[in-house]
Amino acid sequence: MELLKKQKRLLAILIIGLIVNMTFLRANAVLIGNVPNDKNIDKQLYLQQIKAPLGWEEVNTSEVTIAILDTGVDLYHPDLKANLVEGINLIDKKMPPQDDNGHGTNVAGIVGAIGNNDEGIAGLVWNAKIMPIKVLDEQGEGDSFLVGQGIRYAVDNGAKIVLLSLGEPIYTPFMKEAVDYAESKDVLVVAASGNEGNRLNYPSAFANVLSVGAVDLEDDYETYSNYGQQLDVVAPGEGIYTTKLGGGYTSNVGTSMAAPQVAGLAALIYQKYPILTPAEVRDLIKFTADDVGRPGWDILTGYGRINVAKALTSPLSTIKDGYEQNQTKDKATPIPLQDTINAQIAGVNDHDWYQLLLPYRGKVQLNIQLKQEPNVALQLELEPANSEDQQPLVYPINKNLTIDIDLPKGTTYLKISLSTTVKEMTPDRETINEQLRNEAISYSVSTKYTIYKDNYENNDRPWQAYQIQHLSEPIKGTLEKDQDLDWYKLYIPSNGELKAKVSVDTLRLDPVIRIQPEGKKAIEIDSYGSGKAEEGTIFARPGTYYIQISDYNGYGVNGEYTLQLQFKDMDGDIHEPNNLSSNATRITPSNRKMEGILSNDQDVDWFIFEIKQMSNQLDFDFLAEQEADVTLYDDNYEIIWNQKQTSWKEQLELKKGTYRLRIKGEFSHNPYQFYLRDHIKELPNRSAR
Repeated sequence: MELLKKQKRLLAILIIGLIVNMTFLRANAVLIGNVPNDKNIDKQLYLQQIKAPLGWEEVNTSEVTIAILDTGVDLYHPDLKANLVEGINLIDKKMPPQDDNGHGTNVAGIVGAIGNNDEGIAGLVWNAKIMPIKVLDEQGEGDSFLVGQGIRYAVDNGAKIVLLSLGEPIYTPFMKEAVDYAESKDVLVVAASGNEGNRLNYPSAFANVLSVGAVDLEDDYETYSNYGQQLDVVAPGEGIYTTKLGGGYTSNVGTSMAAPQVAGLAALIYQKYPILTPAEVRDLIKFTADDVGRPGWDILTGYGRINVAKALTSPLSTIKDGYEQNQTKDKATPIPLQDTINAQIAGVNDHDWYQLLLPYRGKVQLNIQLKQEPNVALQLELEPANSEDQQPLVYPINKNLTIDIDLPKGTTYLKISLSTTVKEMTPDRETINEQLRNEAISYSVSTKYTIYKDNYENNDRPWQAYQIQHLSEPIKGTLEKDQDLDWYKLYIPSNGELKAKVSVDTLRLDPVIRIQPEGKKAIEIDSYGSGKAEEGTIFARPGTYYIQISDYNGYGVNGEYTLQLQFKDMDGDIHEPNNLSSNATRITPSNRKMEGILSNDQDVDWFIFEIKQMSNQLDFDFLAEQEADVTLYDDNYEIIWNQKQTSWKEQLELKKGTYRLRIKGEFSHNPYQFYLRDHIKELPNRSAR
């Protein structure tokens, strides 16, 4: 079990398949711009794709230190050695950060292989300062604590950029604190999105990390590349020719190979514009990317594939408001949840439209800050999802505005503009317009999002446990806060098998089940890792049982779990306990055969179903081994129909409403089966077990 736990916390290097020795050739490739004389430059097809040679006409070297947190770097590779600075081995501090896997050496070559030295390849930065920090072992595995330590070491020892071609699906506060520490010290963090074709890994999912996905040589999205609202840009991830452990060169694939291209671009930007903040560098890279997916930002390719030349030649005014053209609702710019964007209002008719994409209903905190005292009033208009027939909610914006609001799943639209009052001041419109052209109103929008509390809260303690009445109904819940524990309880009337299964819809959640008989020790079910279902069965005796659902890591998660419980008594009846109308088994009229067992002359089985149409004609076909007493009740427990035989077929005309079926016997071990379905002319032959 402990080994499994350790494995669940391991960070996997972001690499697709095996590192293969492939040479990608393009006939008659034409290199344009400032081209180094490295012998294998023609194999680095991605350099042309991201417009690196044209960018090199602006700057091709950098005094900026780039820390690479990985498996280490080959300290003796002839195309890297001169560009390396002192680093550290956090796996074994007595040893140098020598690569023993190969992944880190691949990454280092893309960023900083020596350029224009008449051999090998050229990195994005020809004369770089690469700081190797070994946080992954020879298997490419490590833990978030070492990664956090590595980030802090890099910041404290002069790195300006921290590159992480690694990740894990689980949020950890220590890594978040390390990333925030880097940001507070004006150090940029760049991370690969991940290669599972799923939601972004951490740390790339943090808002203050430049998150990088992958495209192929034709700028098409690579389906393995992780995606999400925090994805910023993409870079080529196919056939990336780079340095190899032990000397020589190789090709590799994946977001691990895309991220160092972005880190290299950031280093060139810092060399040209050393005063920029990490946020401004992120914005410059995002707003100068070539749009390669759906128009505008999208969840798969972010703002697009990086363009080195455009990033190094565009005016710095580009970063003031890169979200225009969002003048109309149909061109609204998505604002990532848990993020901050910066923009401007630059005229009387300037309307900035945005959209929030909520994966579940939940609580959103919006904070809007104006960067200067405004000469005119602004306003926020908010249109929640599915509210097209309602007037938008309007909030005046003075210097700051913070609102907390519950929003439904789906797309909520925001519009920031001059207030309606200002727009109606017709004589002053031109004066105000001139003022805004001369000095636009700069603002930021920050968002925080928390998934909804499920319908079973508050059930954080055993004495608050939610009483389960119907085992046949799945329970959908959330763990919306740190250390959230969801408790449920049920009564088992007889000996049998109790089965519990919990499934999740996100890799962020690592579910744990605990089943505890009242007054006894709990049984823990936790065999798998994040994103995997947990399932277990225990022998149960009559009594009360408590079920606890939690996340192994104890963090609040924006995701849902589904708990399914099933009890099978010693006779094999899977619908137990359903001996009371309050815990009746819910069924749906269909062609599905329902089976049960009356264990003794005191056993009663209840079922419940709904008719959703105004009226419905149903066929009820029943067969038991011995005589059974069957009664149908309406929602007021008025008897609609009763029969006491071993078998019969009946047509029932039922109106819209809720109905309960009670089956009672006078014999021990009396198996039965029945069909309840829309009326058909003929029914198949059946026999009792």
